[in-house]
Amino acid sequence: MTAQKKLYLFGNWKMNLGPSQAQEFGAKFRSLVSASSEDRAVWALFPPFLSLAALKEGLGDSPVSLGVQDVSDQPSGAFTGQVSASMAKESGCRYAIVGHSERRQYQGETSALVAAKAAACRAAGIIPVVCVGESLEQREAGQTQTIIDEQIAPVLQALEGSHDWLIAYEPIWAIGTGKAALPSDAQAVCQRLADQSGVPVLYGGSVKPENAGQYFAQPAVSGALVGGASLKPEVFFSLAEI
Repeated sequence: MTAQKKLYLFGNWKMNLGPSQAQEFGAKFRSLVSASSEDRAVWALFPPFLSLAALKEGLGDSPVSLGVQDVSDQPSGAFTGQVSASMAKESGCRYAIVGHSERRQYQGETSALVAAKAAACRAAGIIPVVCVGESLEQREAGQTQTIIDEQIAPVLQALEGSHDWLIAYEPIWAIGTGKAALPSDAQAVCQRLADQSGVPVLYGGSVKPENAGQYFAQPAVSGALVGGASLKPEVFFSLAEI
């Protein structure tokens, strides 16, 4: 990693850390970031919806941004259980994850819906973090690039002309499994995505202090979308010191 490269370090808590734990995390993380003498990273945390306010209170005036793990593609209305991008914006969020593989898998989200959510984010002034990634079966069949292209194509169309968004490449088979992609493989996919979109591309999939440096050294990898390693303040912060 060159001295000039600033990393995007984003922590996706998924369905972990309730309000009291989130506030405690925020206070601890604020102290770590405040004590750092070097501005090494763009930090963002994505807690569960109900922990957002508590985390915001714990973080105080720290430079850590907030994000939500999903938004509706609709601006308002009779959509029980959904949260609009404008609501996330009003709650103090700068970012929103859209298209995470768990939502594609468990909620049946299509790439067209993901593109609509990304567009809703742009309309509300939220920066979307668009997730893409292939399954192990698809990878072994040599379909990685085809799948990635199919997933990102409608987003490129929906956000045409905009550079205020990010992509997270998360191979499904590496998420929460402990099986991380080879740095060279991550570089190849991230480079293709960066060339297509012109926006920063993060890598996600079992990123932890032991392997983070290998990914950050890749020219096309602009940071990481981290899962389990973002649930402990000291561990998450250590990624900036790799």
